[in-house]
Amino acid sequence: MRRLAVSLLSAGYVAATVLLSCSSDAPDAAAKSSAAVDVAAANPHDDTATPSSGAAASQLASTYDLSGGDLHVVYGPVGGRAVFIYQDALRALSFRGTDIHTTTTLAGTMVSVIIQRTIDSGSTTFSVFIPRVRLRPGVPPTVQTQGITVSHRSVVPSDIQFGQLDDYGVMPLQGTAR
Repeated sequence: MRRLAVSLLSAGYVAATVLLSCSSDAPDAAAKSSAAVDVAAANPHDDTATPSSGAAASQLASTYDLSGGDLHVVYGPVGGRAVFIYQDALRALSFRGTDIHTTTTLAGTMVSVIIQRTIDSGSTTFSVFIPRVRLRPGVPPTVQTQGITVSHRSVVPSDIQFGQLDDYGVMPLQGTAR
């Protein structure tokens, strides 16, 4: 049973590294957004992981500032509640609490928000994979991940719509974790 658990954990780690990667290169300070600084300032980094080898405790990242193309996303806690800031060429949106949907997968935590709602033609959602990042004191790591925009066509009236109802667009994102 223990061997099976290790295999499952290893499979999850491999799936995560295929989709996501991070390194400890120092980011360009000019690329930091004021939104990310505000989110990071409210985050005391109280998530810690203690390695079993007895080495000093390290912190796990909880605030992410990611960009790609004309898209900019900030995700992290403020005042004990999750905040997700989404900005593209058309809109700037802010989400809190139950407007943010998180799902844990083998590839990492997927965070999703609805960026456009319509009554009769469907909706548009945005999801981003949030990788696990262990922080090294004084060295903010760079993060690479994927954002997914999904256009959902309405199923009303159901007798008109046939075929695929969801269209996916994938955007590589990179930034920092704190």
